[in-house]
Amino acid sequence: MNNPLFLLIKRIIAYLLSLFALLNGHPSQPAPEGPDAAAYVFSSAQEYQDYYLYCMDEDPEPYSWSPEALAARDNVEKVVSANGFTVALFRNNTARINALEDVSARDVVIPSEVEGHTVTAIYSILPYQNYDAAGKIAATLRSVVIPDSVEYIMERAFEDLSNLRSVSFGRRLKYMEANAFRDCSFLTTVALPDALEEIPAVAFNGCLALTEVVFGSHVRTIGRYAFEHCPCLRKVTLPASTETLEEYCFAQCDSLSYVYIPAGVTSIGYNAFGKCGRLTLHGENDSLAQQYAAENGIPFRVGA
Repeated sequence: MNNPLFLLIKRIIAYLLSLFALLNGHPSQPAPEGPDAAAYVFSSAQEYQDYYLYCMDEDPEPYSWSPEALAARDNVEKVVSANGFTVALFRNNTARINALEDVSARDVVIPSEVEGHTVTAIYSILPYQNYDAAGKIAATLRSVVIPDSVEYIMERAFEDLSNLRSVSFGRRLKYMEANAFRDCSFLTTVALPDALEEIPAVAFNGCLALTEVVFGSHVRTIGRYAFEHCPCLRKVTLPASTETLEEYCFAQCDSLSYVYIPAGVTSIGYNAFGKCGRLTLHGENDSLAQQYAAENGIPFRVGA
């Protein structure tokens, strides 16, 4: 269930649990890990409310904040309204987009700088604390331009933008989290930058109008369910850098008829191409792709 009402209820519950944890002196949500840990920064209970991403998900057990995340909480300078966005400014002169404010916006250019702070992360486009505004933005927004300064796109940042048709990615995008563009039903083409090495789980799942994906030259992993249920996707050419195709990554792509898998791929997960009835795999002789095709009854052709 990923409809806006369900998400709103989930986030209200997450907030109540997090507030209870705060009052008792021990937050119950897991701290983020990896290079984007410092992007999760809170200056107040309101900011803490915004951090719902890992609360009440697959693992209900309580977590403790990592030292990095605890340190990051002290780095917020202020939260401002600028360029049509709510923006968190950090003391290290970076900034994070928290939400779009203009409910009538159709074509949005995300700023690369706010009050002298470089915008390096996008937390969310939808203001989830305002259900009416979130619904209006999701139904109206048609295109987004992401500047080169942005390095992180966080979990669910663009999820459920039902009218989004075009996204221009900046060249420095390094990390994208799960569900980033899930259920963007009208998104038609995606050209990913060379700096991005992993397409995360469920990233473009349910993008019903998606017809073309251009991968950057350094992508190594296509995450589980990343492009599942993209029924208009017809052709995929994976770059030579690709190593891993995780489970169900291209499953239920009804129109998918051509996929080139380079010789460097060393792992193809269960049902990576499940229910792709028109598919012919292309690749090199004696490759894992050829073996996978034979084992799964998929037609195979040598070469591109």
